[in-house]
Amino acid sequence: PAPSSICACPLEHLRAAAMLDARGPSFAVAVVGAFVLLTAAAPRAVDGAVLPWTLDPTGLLGPRRWLTLYALTVPAKEALNAALLLLERKVLGLRSIEEGTAKVCKLERLEAVDLAFLSLNSLVEFIGMSHILALLLSGPLTYRLSDFGVTNGPVALIAAMLVNDMLYYPFHAIAHQRSFYPYCHKQHHRQFLPFRGYLDASNQHPFEQLCGFSIFLVSLRISSWAFGLHAGAAWVAFVAWAVLNICNHLALDSRVHLPLPFPAYPRDHQMHHRFPQCNYSTLTTVFDRAFGSFRPYVALDGAPPVAEGARPAA
Repeated sequence: PAPSSICACPLEHLRAAAMLDARGPSFAVAVVGAFVLLTAAAPRAVDGAVLPWTLDPTGLLGPRRWLTLYALTVPAKEALNAALLLLERKVLGLRSIEEGTAKVCKLERLEAVDLAFLSLNSLVEFIGMSHILALLLSGPLTYRLSDFGVTNGPVALIAAMLVNDMLYYPFHAIAHQRSFYPYCHKQHHRQFLPFRGYLDASNQHPFEQLCGFSIFLVSLRISSWAFGLHAGAAWVAFVAWAVLNICNHLALDSRVHLPLPFPAYPRDHQMHHRFPQCNYSTLTTVFDRAFGSFRPYVALDGAPPVAEGARPAA
């Protein structure tokens, strides 16, 4: 069924999403092929660099160091996910938004197609993080503490995150259009109720990953151009962007957010997985509210939500 017709019945949603559609993997092969061709023709970032700019934008890594760092990021992301889960469950005592009293089917076990996309995306994420780090380490950013101010610090941080969601909103909305959905975003919506954190967040099409990293990089550059983004604010933006994306795919009612107007919470993103034509943004609901696609959280069992601003009970 088209994405617009998936949401009335959780079981129907799960069955439709779990069906393997060859268009997604086929498009993934095309994306990888295009990237390989681009990489083969790409110049080096600096004179003397071994790897092309697409793989090593800093020009500092040889093949052995590149592979070593990539291998280290795989368990590091799982460790971060476990640490966030421990923090939210044991330290903050957050309640679950996974099921309530209603038993709902979800993608309990990752299948071969999911593992294939996750493996591919682990490479895409490493390449994307390399480009972000290249900007953070050698871009037009200052590290001097004396240069830190309100404009290039908090204001630039908020601007970068708002621009990120402003650019991501139309991309995400278009990805749900009938003509594009089967080729790309359908893979991510195989999961009706995200609960794994990192694995559910990363279980998506590599084209989405490339676009997501590109949008974030563009957001940092726009903020840097407009406000002179300080390196400290840029690092906070990077860490918050990565951590909140994982938290959005944990089944815990976190209210941790950036100082943005109408912040988005994991409960809002769960609503997007249940009702795919709503809540397209990830950090703030400003653009969903502005364009009429915001849908307030409703528990799976129909229980009234915890009031805004109240601390969720353990």
